[in-house]
Amino acid sequence: MPTLAAGRVPTAKASNSLAAAAGLWDALDTVRCGHPEIVSGFLAGLAPYGSVVDLGCWNGSIAELAAGCVKEGEWRSYVGVDVVEEAVDRFNARHLDRPRTNAVLGDIRALPLSDGCADVVLCLFVLQDMEGYRADGLQALREIARIARPGASLLLGLTVHTLREENTHYVVKKLRPAGIPEKPTHHWHGPEFLAAVRASGFEITHIDGFGPNDRGFVELYVQAIAGSRRGQAEHPVRTALVPSAPPIFIDYVERFEHLGSLFRHDFRDPSSFEQAGAAAAARDLPRGALADVLHDQHAAFGGSDSASRNIERLRDPEAVAVLTGQQPALFGGPLYNLYKAATAVRLARRLEATTGRPHVPVFWIANDDHSLDAVDHVHAVAADGAVAPITWEHGRTRSTEPLSQVRLDRGVESALDLLSQVCTSPGVALAARTFRAGERLSDCFGRFLAAAFDDDGLVVVDPSDGRLRELGMPRLAAELEFPAPSATAARTATEWLQAHAYPPQVALRDDRLGLFHGQTARFRLRGSEPGCQMAFGTAPVEWSAARAIFGAAPREFSPNVLLRPIYQDALFPTAAYVGGPSEISYFAQLAPVYARFGLPMPVIYPRKSVTLLNARADRQLDALGLSVEDVFRDTAALGPQAFANTDRSWLYAFLAPDGAPQERVIGAVCMPAERALSNLSLDVFDHQVIRTHDHA
Repeated sequence: MPTLAAGRVPTAKASNSLAAAAGLWDALDTVRCGHPEIVSGFLAGLAPYGSVVDLGCWNGSIAELAAGCVKEGEWRSYVGVDVVEEAVDRFNARHLDRPRTNAVLGDIRALPLSDGCADVVLCLFVLQDMEGYRADGLQALREIARIARPGASLLLGLTVHTLREENTHYVVKKLRPAGIPEKPTHHWHGPEFLAAVRASGFEITHIDGFGPNDRGFVELYVQAIAGSRRGQAEHPVRTALVPSAPPIFIDYVERFEHLGSLFRHDFRDPSSFEQAGAAAAARDLPRGALADVLHDQHAAFGGSDSASRNIERLRDPEAVAVLTGQQPALFGGPLYNLYKAATAVRLARRLEATTGRPHVPVFWIANDDHSLDAVDHVHAVAADGAVAPITWEHGRTRSTEPLSQVRLDRGVESALDLLSQVCTSPGVALAARTFRAGERLSDCFGRFLAAAFDDDGLVVVDPSDGRLRELGMPRLAAELEFPAPSATAARTATEWLQAHAYPPQVALRDDRLGLFHGQTARFRLRGSEPGCQMAFGTAPVEWSAARAIFGAAPREFSPNVLLRPIYQDALFPTAAYVGGPSEISYFAQLAPVYARFGLPMPVIYPRKSVTLLNARADRQLDALGLSVEDVFRDTAALGPQAFANTDRSWLYAFLAPDGAPQERVIGAVCMPAERALSNLSLDVFDHQVIRTHDHA
């Protein structure tokens, strides 16, 4: 053995033995040093009457924590194992009066336990103390697999590294004053550790990661089941596991009853759609004038006959709309734009069949927004696994020009050339036909949607049309007061969200009205007691003058996020709105705003969320024994950078690019999405996994 540096010992056992001899039990106590809430939550969720094995049991604090999670005596047995003799003695003395609870001396690499003896295995911060580097860690995992019964539950805790594998020495800070020497420590590369756990025969069911810190270390807690591998196939994934899903959206989909008081309808209840449809149809709306404008827009978008027929159907006083929408984006934007439109189409068909009332799917181009940098690009996954941005290099700096006014220049042709080099999907040809230099980005986006859904009757609407402003914006005249009526109305729901630890999506200010003024440059109206400021660098005008300006030229105004649904529903008989995670988060604040402006709130329906599997991803998942769910968990725990230089880099970049869901990053034109659109299911609200190829 090579000579060790001064102040070091050759094994963790030697260092821990010195700590035990010095009575420094608390310094290495997992309950005091780690996250005991993870351990108690894990144990509390297990069925009792099992056999627990606690590896690296130390002073018995974990056993005491476990005893508090179940009724006295409900564990069949609790066996601690430790390599330090003093620790075994300490454990047994502490639990002398607890039935069927004891510790034995043993090495995790060769456990003195029989095959299949454990229903529960705890191994907390032991695997990182293997002096034999990775070989000893792998042997320890094999031993854990040997003693675990099929279906046994496992909790592993250790520190891993997100950037590399590292063999080093360290000493706990609390041990330094006592002169305890450093001990060898093996910091696994996080992805390799997770792969080793799975290769040992475990299915990972939950991961908690704390970090990474500035050196790339993550404190990791991994829950797994022994010998229980599911096929990755096309089973749905819980919304809570989808990367970056907001807490409000997760509970809206999975536990609606926790948020139901904030909404007027339960999207899971069929009767909600009947009630919302009847309320929408009963409203007095400018149906004829709306249809006339939509026909003109439809012709400009080159829409299909089926969409034209649906526009005519909106004249029927019994017809209602299923709306969705999104900002206009280069080459159709990310995949979820297609999923939103497809959800609206499918939901409209289903509701018409079940209620007998005409339901028309409508896509609202949210072109009042002025965030060009959010929509001037798409992403594709290149062959080497890199997430490649395809950007329209327009050279514009940040401005307040609404997207409805933005025109494409020749830079879009360069972006299209780059797109065709990276992507081979048929969507590239569609992008080439619909996005053209010299035309408005909004018009190109509308033409793209109309072509993508030419057989589905999707009605595409441009709300910046002055004629629609004249029809719908007068409904928002009540906003011209101080404090801002929309903010005042939304405050009750916002305070409820804050009290229940949900971050509100929209910040409220009494002096910021829910209206913008200006067609070529948007200025958000600022209110005060004396009056209303309506443009950059101008003095406020009296409220009576502001109302007169609004009444005379409503086409000069546009809504903010709180009032966009009010403007939309001032035009359409909206029975249901299909919203994504962020939209449902702000709709949670909107029920009082609907009431303030005298409109019925529609059913808020979560758009379908999808991950697509192509043949390459399917093969890699099969070869690695992974599911899409596994990839989501791994990425959430370690971060996407941990997988950048592994043999799984392409797979993780494809399924969770930059740590986000595929649907939020990868361009709609870069994937063969037709199969996905035809296989969307309205029967489950979990995240769908859909193959884009035939699989034997």
